[in-house]
Amino acid sequence: MEFNTLASQWFGNIISAKNVEDTWLAKGFAQYFEGLYTVEKNGIEEYLLWYHPWESGSVFGEWNNGNRHPIVPEKRDNAENFAADSYAKFRGALVLRILRKEIGDKAFFKSIQHFVKQQAFKPTTTRDFQQVVKTVSGKDLQWFFDQWIYKTGHPVFQVSGVYDSQAKQYRLSIKQIQQKDSSATYPQVSYFQGKMELEIDHKKEVSQLKPQRDNHFIFRLPAAPKMVNLDVEQTWIVESQFEKTMDEWLHLFLHSQDMSARNIAMTELVQLAVEKVLLPWIAIPSSRLFNE
Repeated sequence: MEFNTLASQWFGNIISAKNVEDTWLAKGFAQYFEGLYTVEKNGIEEYLLWYHPWESGSVFGEWNNGNRHPIVPEKRDNAENFAADSYAKFRGALVLRILRKEIGDKAFFKSIQHFVKQQAFKPTTTRDFQQVVKTVSGKDLQWFFDQWIYKTGHPVFQVSGVYDSQAKQYRLSIKQIQQKDSSATYPQVSYFQGKMELEIDHKKEVSQLKPQRDNHFIFRLPAAPKMVNLDVEQTWIVESQFEKTMDEWLHLFLHSQDMSARNIAMTELVQLAVEKVLLPWIAIPSSRLFNE
């Protein structure tokens, strides 16, 4: 709380949003840097176990409750409701995490420094920030800002993997199965793109997702992988369906370097234990239990 207040002196006082639509430049940035302070002071594990679930849970909660709009809409329906929901603060912070992974630490932090220096004590818009990022990174990231900031939605992945023992190749398939909201009044993303970090048997890989329904990635491996962790540290704002066996979840829980993956694996293992052990035991008639 204290560091969020301190960060707000920079992103909120020194950097002030020109319009209500750009309020994420204050709220989202302050939330993001509060998380960075937590990582620096207490370690990435605390952020992944405490901050990130709260941030992502708030964003998905708004979505599931029918509150669906971009971080920066072209037109807003209600200024008061827009300023009060969690999109500017929490989705804004999560998008900054994605941007950092997309352009790299050096370009990301240099962009922040240039942005603060250039826009200090000036009414500031998201377009100003976008231009700074473009200049510093040397990349036209219009697609990124459209995807995560100016449009609404998030990807839903259906993931599967198969190992070819003859070719010594593991084929990872990611299908985007999100559906457009027919009642939406804001522009929506059809298919998402960007860098995604994977962890395969203790080795990290970076894959480039294309804006299409089906993406396939080939990895040369001497044997079938025991552990596949999609989206290391849960950087993306995404829902994923990736079925694993109990042995695969157990290996992920015991050996992954990613605390968020281990936490998910623990949850899945508990659920599997309930389904395979507890529920069948409860279903046994009490008379049979006592007789045996």
